[in-house]
This record gives sequence, C-alpha cells and structure tokens, in this order.
Amino acid sequence: MNIIKSDCYQIVRSKMFWIILVFTTLCGVGITLISRGLAAGTLGTEFIGTASGLMDNMVISIVGPILIATYLCNDFTNKTIHSAILYGHGRRSILWAKVIPYSLMVFALLLPYAISTFIGFLSGNSFSLDFANAIDSSYMMILAKQGAFARDFNTIGKLILVLFVLAIIYLSRLSLIFLLSYVIRKPIAVIGIGVLLENGLSILAAVVSKSEAVNSCLSWTPFTAMRDNITLSASVPELLKIAATSILFLVIVVNITTAFFNKSEIK
Repeated sequence: MNIIKSDCYQIVRSKMFWIILVFTTLCGVGITLISRGLAAGTLGTEFIGTASGLMDNMVISIVGPILIATYLCNDFTNKTIHSAILYGHGRRSILWAKVIPYSLMVFALLLPYAISTFIGFLSGNSFSLDFANAIDSSYMMILAKQGAFARDFNTIGKLILVLFVLAIIYLSRLSLIFLLSYVIRKPIAVIGIGVLLENGLSILAAVVSKSEAVNSCLSWTPFTAMRDNITLSASVPELLKIAATSILFLVIVVNITTAFFNKSEIK
C-alpha cells in the first residue's frame, strides 16, 4: 500500500504527467469538435487528414509509452526499486503494486476522449461519419452513429460500459510497455521500441480486420479493430468477452514480467 501511495504521489507531482494530460485533453476535445464541424459543414473535408493525428489510437500509442516508460524506468535510475527490495518488499508484490498507479495513468489519459464522447452523445448533435470511417477511433464512430440510438437509461448505461471496455483494451495493450520497462530498463529504448510496437500492432489489427482467420486470432488479444467492434451496436456479452480477454492478456503479461523480474539481477 505504501508503494502505491508513493507512486501515486510522484505521478501527481510530475510535470510530464500534467503536460501529457493537457495534450490528450486538447486532442480529445479537438477531434470531437472537428467531427462536429465536418458534420455541420463549417469545416471542409481537408481537415480529415490533419485531424487524424489527434485520434486516440495514434495519440495513446505515442504518449502512453513515454509516460509509462519514464515512470517505471526511473525506479531503476534513482534506485527506488533497490530501496523497496532492501526494506523487505517481495519483488512480486512490488511489481503488482505498480499495476494500480500504471492503470490510473492510462485511465487518466483516456478520460478526455471518454468525457468528450459522453457529452457529445448527450448533446444530440450530428457528427461526421466520413470522418469516423477515415480514422481508427471507436469514440468518433460512436458519435457518428449515435442517431440510431435513443438517449434513455439503458443506452447511457451501455455507453458507459463501452467507454470502460475501451479503457481496459488500451490498458491491456500498453501492458507490453510494462514488460519492456522491466526487461530493458532504459527509458529512451523502451519508448522507441514501445511506440513502434504499439503503432505496428494497432495498424496490423486495422489492416487484417477483413481477414476472418487472422481476426479470429487477434480476437483473443486486445489488438482488435476497435472502431468496428467496440461500439453501441456490440452486444453486452461481446463487450464483456472483449473486456475479459483484455484483462486476461494484462494478467499474463504482468506475470511474465514478474517471472523475469524475479530472476533478474538488480544493479
């Protein structure tokens, strides 16, 4: 518990965390307003290419590894991990204690997109379907197709579930950065490999989504085509299955990280 409190305090005190959070907030609000502007005709289609760089899949795949690698690798740089071991904390308990602050960071980065989508849905405004089809973002697809759904208690409840599942998927995807941080321990190397890995697997999931065989394999990982699968059109059992699969993937990756960390030498 002390490790969790200490890490949460460090994250809140970190300038990098707040800078990145402000950045994702601007991206989340900006992409929603652009989708609204395209639907209303106040913005031209030339904005689609420019705004695609603000989509959650792209932004989180870049800023997520930066923040997570810095947070985890600093423990080796400033010897915090050494002190925790010397004070009698087991390596497994130390690593699992890191999962909670790590999860809170990821949820915080996604919160602007989730809030923008929630408010956009409740507003009843129109959002661009062409824009949603052009980028890989479940958030924008939810808004673009919201007209087909009533704004009643059940739909709002399902929207909250969809937004939560999206957060779980991203949390699970970024767990690979968790593993890399404990294997490589060098923030710049982890960030570089992590960004390439995250973007590469995300692109792969989008490209092969039309292949039934490959898509079936990827369905057992968090690297699924979110834009088409994680929407209000998905059934609750489907959403729960995806969430459970993502959580299982996260647990497996953390256990692999734990096994490696238990056998590695701390210099």
